Amino acid sequence: MIQSRCGLCCDACAHREPNRCPGCTRQPRPFWGDCPLKTCAERRGLAHCGLCPDFPCRTLSRFAYDAEHGEGGGSRLERCRRWVGTTPRLRACLLVVEDLDRAAAFYGELLGLPVVEDAGGNLTLAGGIALQQRRAWQSLLGGAESRFGHNAGELYFEVEDLDGFAAAAAAYGARVFQPVHTFPWGQRGLRLRDPDDHLVEVAESMGTVVRRHREAGLTLAEIARRMGVAPDYVARYLPGEEEA
Repeated sequence: MIQSRCGLCCDACAHREPNRCPGCTRQPRPFWGDCPLKTCAERRGLAHCGLCPDFPCRTLSRFAYDAEHGEGGGSRLERCRRWVGTTPRLRACLLVVEDLDRAAAFYGELLGLPVVEDAGGNLTLAGGIALQQRRAWQSLLGGAESRFGHNAGELYFEVEDLDGFAAAAAAYGARVFQPVHTFPWGQRGLRLRDPDDHLVEVAESMGTVVRRHREAGLTLAEIARRMGVAPDYVARYLPGEEEA
């Protein structure tokens, strides 16, 4: 189990219980302050340092052999190497469909995701979406039934020109589940049903939302409150501006 970004064994940490620390992977900021290893791994979208192409970097190596910052002796480097072998990598999100050609046309023509690999009863689209023929899928489940039409998940897309996309979706004949509307945080979007009733949401990019709030005269702090997010999230879309 991954306990830290850097390979530290949290179970053996003497500071864990006194500080009620759940581990750096379960909190935005550790009790001891900002950690360059945690920050770097999370900015790169990595579960831990062992997955980094620069592993082991100088910063990690320095920490790994410094007893003041944990175990010392380099044990966290070996732990990261072990974690590499047991850390799953997300390769695709699979959708079960009745008609592969019909589904591929919807995602390719309307949402811009062409087929990049054809494996017979399974198509892989650009962006990491896979389409599986229903009968093939059910055979892999030992004949268990698969049901379409639930509302417990969706594919989420962002677009710069939402109204232009909505017009294109109407011209395509896509089924609208929720027409264009505004969410409480100011983002506009709509939801469609794909040919097999899977939900697809298409919304404005968050950068577009932040910039619209800024053009309306809101400060960075006011935008953060309006959207219900932290100021540093807003600041990512307003380079050069700082919270007043």
